[in-house]
Amino acid sequence: MPSMFTVRDPVVHRALRRPVAQKFSMSSIKSLEPFADECTKIFVDAMKDLEGQQIDLGAWLQWYAFDVIGAITFQRRFGFMEKREDVQDMIGGLESGLQYAGIVSQVPSLHGWLMGNFWVSKFLAAQPFFKVADPLRTMVQITQECIDDYDRQPQKLGVRPDFLAWLRSKETKGKPMSNRDMMNHLSNNLLAGSDTTAISLRAIIYYLVPNRSVYKKLQKEVEDADKNGKLSPYITYAECLELPYLQVALLMKVRT
Repeated sequence: MPSMFTVRDPVVHRALRRPVAQKFSMSSIKSLEPFADECTKIFVDAMKDLEGQQIDLGAWLQWYAFDVIGAITFQRRFGFMEKREDVQDMIGGLESGLQYAGIVSQVPSLHGWLMGNFWVSKFLAAQPFFKVADPLRTMVQITQECIDDYDRQPQKLGVRPDFLAWLRSKETKGKPMSNRDMMNHLSNNLLAGSDTTAISLRAIIYYLVPNRSVYKKLQKEVEDADKNGKLSPYITYAECLELPYLQVALLMKVRT
């Protein structure tokens, strides 16, 4: 299915974007903050539990991002942080799929040969590093399961603020959104949302930790705001806007 991330025609892109643009507005996204807060609590509790132990923080940040995306999309966490593992190898599958896409996007003719040749595709499918179909299949299956679970619930449509509930209640030209379009938008949240968020979080920490002066100045700003009662247990977007150095540090990826 063509999606907002793959379609090249700007007219088609606008048509795909139009039904969901409102959900990506700032006011709508802010209503989803409680879902992120739940995941933040789990993350912070896990870091306290693992204090003093060697961990892969990069993996943890992606688990956190994936659980946040699941929560705001379906009001359902996938349990990466609770289980402390890559659930259903979703992240591993995505990475393998991206490696494959990185090759065939440069040499598109390879795709037909690799997938069209029975013996080649059979050999590749047996290799542990080759999981091209898995991420897409897994995301689609999860998305359909969440849609089915939601439809079985005896509740009013649109009460929940997550993407699924919002799309289920939305009408286009007087008709409910088709299952195909809904699958497209929801699956793309999973396929594209976690990687970009995790990359940003990793970059921030990667550049912050070695720059001690920046780290201390940023820490002081946050602690002073907390002492003055300006921060919630989990800092909201509105509260973050009142921390000028934090914003500058994030925008510059604390390179200064």
